[in-house]
Amino acid sequence: MPEDYMTDLDEKHSFWLDFGRDNYAGVTWSNIPQKDGRTLFIGWMSNWLYAQEVPTEKWRSTMTLARELILKKRDETYRIFSKPVRELNKYRTVIFAEDKIDSEKKYRYEAENGDLMNNEFSFNLPVKNINKVEFVLSNKQNDSLKFGFNKTDHQFYVNRKKSGITDFSEKFTQKIATAPRIVKSDTLKVHFILDKTSIEIFYDDGATVMSEIFFPNKPYDTFTITTNSNFTIQDMEINKIDLE
Repeated sequence: MPEDYMTDLDEKHSFWLDFGRDNYAGVTWSNIPQKDGRTLFIGWMSNWLYAQEVPTEKWRSTMTLARELILKKRDETYRIFSKPVRELNKYRTVIFAEDKIDSEKKYRYEAENGDLMNNEFSFNLPVKNINKVEFVLSNKQNDSLKFGFNKTDHQFYVNRKKSGITDFSEKFTQKIATAPRIVKSDTLKVHFILDKTSIEIFYDDGATVMSEIFFPNKPYDTFTITTNSNFTIQDMEINKIDLE
């Protein structure tokens, strides 16, 4: 049974639903019709270490996207995978799509109009010959949110030390968030969704998830991918998410 794998776990176990710092007190819906059959989840996207000190006006905190939780068996172990609910499809508009992009150590994408907030990115990245890949969201004020994958220790990370306004709490940037890569594959699947002050990252079809908040001085308008060798981006798609 799945619960047999969940006994006597220490804090650094690999069974977290979300390894980011900003997904707390998640709840699942009850009374979902049997014909639907999904397990749906939503969390509070903040952290009590700094929730009452964040530099926002007129509002404070938000919720994660609604997600579907799916139980899968991998290598004789049960895992819960997460993905945004399918209802999000009605709010998506494709603004960029490319089957294959060859890059020499660095790829750069800039917003043609406005910024990259409220955008969704998805792509596949072969990592057989890559030791480290770093993704960066940035703006012209030199704010940058960095996240990526270190192949040597099989760890994802999110670094928001220079993401924008951070001086409201030393605990906000005290540590770099990390998460284990659970899926063993030479292709890294990357899927993330940006809002004005948050990112929700779903790696490897939702095997590893990280949710983080940030407060840039201006919206991010540039996305870059940097690696230690030449690389190929596969099936890249960028969508605008319009919930208004």
